[in-house]
This record gives sequence, C-alpha cells and structure tokens, in this order.
Amino acid sequence: MSIWNKILIGLIFVTAVAFFYMGARTLKTHQYWRDLARDLNEQIRELEEENDQLVNANPEEGEEDENGELIEMGIKRLRLELHKLLLDRGRVWYNCTRERIGEDGKVAVKTDLPNPNLIKPKTTLFLFEEKDIKDKDAPDKGQYLGEFIVTGVADRVVDMRPVKKMSKEEEAGLSKNPPGTWCMYDIMPIDVRSVFSKLSDDEKKAILPSNTVTEYLKDGKPAEPDDPEHRVLDGKYVRLLRDYKILFESYHRRTVILADKKAENEQDWQYVKNTYEDAIRQRTFRQAEVAQRKQNLARVKREDGAIIQLGRSLQTRVRQMQVAIADLAKRNRIAAARIAKIQHEIAQRINARTRTMAQSTGGS
Repeated sequence: MSIWNKILIGLIFVTAVAFFYMGARTLKTHQYWRDLARDLNEQIRELEEENDQLVNANPEEGEEDENGELIEMGIKRLRLELHKLLLDRGRVWYNCTRERIGEDGKVAVKTDLPNPNLIKPKTTLFLFEEKDIKDKDAPDKGQYLGEFIVTGVADRVVDMRPVKKMSKEEEAGLSKNPPGTWCMYDIMPIDVRSVFSKLSDDEKKAILPSNTVTEYLKDGKPAEPDDPEHRVLDGKYVRLLRDYKILFESYHRRTVILADKKAENEQDWQYVKNTYEDAIRQRTFRQAEVAQRKQNLARVKREDGAIIQLGRSLQTRVRQMQVAIADLAKRNRIAAARIAKIQHEIAQRINARTRTMAQSTGGS
C-alpha cells in the first residue's frame, strides 16, 4: 500500500469521525428541538385550554374544578353579566369632585378618569354624594343631589345645569362644605333586592327610615298571617320595589307645591301680621278716642245738667211770659173795645155835625 493510500485512509477516518460527531450533534439538536417543540406544543395546548377556560367558562353556581377551587366565569359570561349590570345601572363615574358652583344650580364636576371620560354634551346624569352607608362616624349618609344635563366637557371637567328648577335647600346641598366626593350615574339606580339582602338587620335599621324598615327586614322571610296577599309569594313576604326616578320626580313636584304653599302661607302670615299690627294701632287709636269720648261725655253731661237747669228757668220765664202775654192780650182787648167805642162815638158826632151843617146851609 502506497503512502497516498495510507494518507487517503487517514483522511477518510478523520472525515468519518468528523461526520460521526456532526451526525451525533445533529441528532442531539433534533432531539432537543423535538423535545422543545413537544414541550411548547404542550404549553400551547395548556394555554389554549386556559384561554378557552378564560373565554368560555360558564360554571354553575358553586361548581369546583379538580383542585376543589371555584371555577370563575369566562370573559363571555362576564361580558354578559356586565351587560346585564349596565342595562340596569348604566355607566357610573366615581370619585368626582366639585370644581365650582354657578347660579341657578349650575355646577362643574371633575372626574378622576383620564380624558376622554366618554361624557357627551346633552347627556343626562344623576348626581349623588359618595358616602359609605356603613360608616357609623359619618354625620349623614349622603343624599341625592339632582338630575342634571351636560352643557359642556373640557378635559376632565363636566359643566352641567339642573333639569328642573332647584329649591334653596337643593342648592344648599350642592354648596355643602366640605363638598366631599360625588358619583354620577348615567341611569337612575334601580331598586334590587340583592343589594339589601347583603345587609344585616342592624345595618338596615341604621340606614333606612323607621316607617319603611319593617318591610325590608321581612323581605324574603316567611310571611305572617296578617300580611297582605299581594305581598306574599310562595309563603314568603315580598316587598314592593320602588322606581326611584318616579319617586324623586314626585317628591320634586310635591316640594314645588309645598314651596308655593309655604310662600302663600308666609304671605298670608305677613298679611295677618300686618292686619294684627294695624288692629293694634286701631285699638290704641280707639282707646284714645274712647277716652276722649268719655271726656266729651262728661262735659256733655255737665252741659246737659246746665241745659236742664236753664230749660227749667226758661220754662218758668215762659210761663211768666205767657201769663203776662195773656194779661196784655186781655188789656189789649179792653183797650181795643174802648178805642172802638170811642171811634163809634166820634163817628156819630161827626155824622151829627155833618147833618146840622147841611141843614143850616140848605135853609139859608
């Protein structure tokens, strides 16, 4: 064997070893990638199952998995439940703060959401004080502030005006200091039993009015014999649900009516007060007038006594004058008779002289 053959055989051996090593490395690489691909496929399968669970899980209430843990609802079910909640509740903006108060109940509210806050002009919002009803240290439990319509939105500040004319008490509720935080509802919250079913009897007594708390305490419990038939269902007491929007509108109308009646009563009271004061002035004037009249009466009585005395004196003088007149008339009648007699005698004498003179003239 020549040297070149030996060299060729050596090169072939070396090349075979290199190819063997490279083949072994290739097989090892293939095995690594196959294992990695298998693991990744397993992870992909697990992730797909987890993703399917997250998207499509729709467990019955209280259903558990193989580990004994409660199965959570999937995204589709959660979206459905969220949609149900939004149908009943609508959108809500929490942690809102008052920016400024204008005339006639106009208010600017700042939301804590970044711009945009998805509030459009002409949107109707229901404004509430945001307070924890279970907070025993709170002086009050918050109140309904009113129904507003959006007039403008700038950044996170929402300008609103009240839908209905607000009373002074309602405007005072907006101007309360410190204002605290508010929440705005796209839809007026509805009355649902599940909300109150989560509260204990003591909590219900603490937050509900005394004239209505009884029906909330009895709700869902076995009915009593004296309960109305329309409040009993399957042997349990069922309270009537309330439409808060209609109630608030009704209360607003009643408030307006009561405000008008109050203004009318205040006007009547002022009229009565003025009339009473005028009556007091009239009484004072009349009392002074009565005192003056009493003085006049006393003076008149004194004058009446003097007049009576004068009348008596005059009557005496009249009687005396009547007597004197009668005597004078009598004397006048006597004098008249004498005068008539004298006139008769004179007439006779004149006639006699006339005849004598006539006779004497005719004879001559």
